[in-house]
Amino acid sequence: MFLGLDIGTSSVKAALFDGKDFRTVKTFYANGADQKVLDTSILREAIVSVCQKLWTELNVSPQEIEGIGLSGHGPSIVFIDQDGKELSPLVTWQDNRAEQEARELATLIPGFSKDGTSYEAKLLWFHRHENQYFEKGCTALYPKDYLLYLLCGKRVVDSSTASTFAFYARTEKKWNEAYVPVPCSVLPDIVDSWVETGKTGTPFSKLCGFSDTTPLFPGGIDAYCGAVGAGAVQEGIVVEETGTSACLSRCFSSRKGHDDHVLPTLSLTMQVISLSGGAFEWFSNLMGKTDMRAWQEAVDPARPEALLFLPYLIGERSPIWDKKASGAFLGLRDTTSDQALFQAVMQGTAFSLYQNILILEKDSSTIEEVRMVGGGSKDAKWSQMKANITGKTYLAMQETNAAATGAALVAAFGSGSLTLEQIPSLVPVSARFEPDKQAHELYIRLFRQYEAAYGNLASIMHALSDIQEEIRQ
Repeated sequence: MFLGLDIGTSSVKAALFDGKDFRTVKTFYANGADQKVLDTSILREAIVSVCQKLWTELNVSPQEIEGIGLSGHGPSIVFIDQDGKELSPLVTWQDNRAEQEARELATLIPGFSKDGTSYEAKLLWFHRHENQYFEKGCTALYPKDYLLYLLCGKRVVDSSTASTFAFYARTEKKWNEAYVPVPCSVLPDIVDSWVETGKTGTPFSKLCGFSDTTPLFPGGIDAYCGAVGAGAVQEGIVVEETGTSACLSRCFSSRKGHDDHVLPTLSLTMQVISLSGGAFEWFSNLMGKTDMRAWQEAVDPARPEALLFLPYLIGERSPIWDKKASGAFLGLRDTTSDQALFQAVMQGTAFSLYQNILILEKDSSTIEEVRMVGGGSKDAKWSQMKANITGKTYLAMQETNAAATGAALVAAFGSGSLTLEQIPSLVPVSARFEPDKQAHELYIRLFRQYEAAYGNLASIMHALSDIQEEIRQ
């Protein structure tokens, strides 16, 4: 039996894999979700809580677990000192305080085009503003690497995650010190995602209830482990993982992809949308409703609303990488209802996904189908709408907590209990959504306007962002 633990934006998830089936549990953070900064004590409490659910709700004995794989969100960062004490809270991927540093890095590192949410820019910001975090023995860790440290005391980052950093030399598998704008000593050692890195036995692992000497595998970023959880271990498979944000990945059977996969001989190209499922929560709160079922039931995926919604509520990463981009509704009339606005949110987030699918197609051949995981894959109306908008077949995977299940599969692979070829058969499809050609033609007319909207509104968005900043000051 193998365990996957996933550090999410709003919760910690655990998935047990017994060689055939998966069972999952989750614990939400105590003081709410989707924060830019999370107190590490809240994270630790959620990890302990989800482990307790393993032993009680799933009736599993710690001795049964043969390996633990890890997954988590990023680019996020937490600093620990030489004794392992937390120096900082967990600063998540949503935090964009390092915008100035990102602009500077673009002049120092060839090809660097990321914004202030990036790991590289965050490192430089903290070096300038919290220089004590870079004293001898201090380390900057991703959330899942922080968890690995808590469980076994090792300070590492997996090679898949490292391959997303601009100062990682991918061929040599080491840090390119010429591009690192801070002391290299703060960076953890690099190990492969599927290689046993340590064993449980720390006070924290005992608090979680684990037996000593359980092997630990570093896994990778949630979207990369989620690709494994959806069976993306073969050339060309595309996965959409939608929760608060959304990630689209395409698997390659060589190093043609932009980043290394969490399993050997594979690579990935990844596109990230800052806010996808989170846009629905925002709209529901705006309308003063906690239950969206009535809106969802009234949607006909084959009948578009002639409204546009730009989902840039916290800026955007792909395809525009613009911190100052902001959300917008276009096409409002005095007859527009909340139902119509809700459907516009569905359409706008799906249009954003389609934009990124088109980018993935530029890297290789035409995409025929998309595998869905994450909370968004449970919405049949939205899934059918995505199929209609993109003209692609959408497949909802049976197990939606793909990051945690993927981490468990990485541990099983690393232990030698399964092969790459066996993974696709372990992650079955639960539903299939075929595109409606007539609806697709209507949606494409709207999509063309969606594509044009950002370019026409960007200068206004930027001006409003600057005025908002002046008012806050």
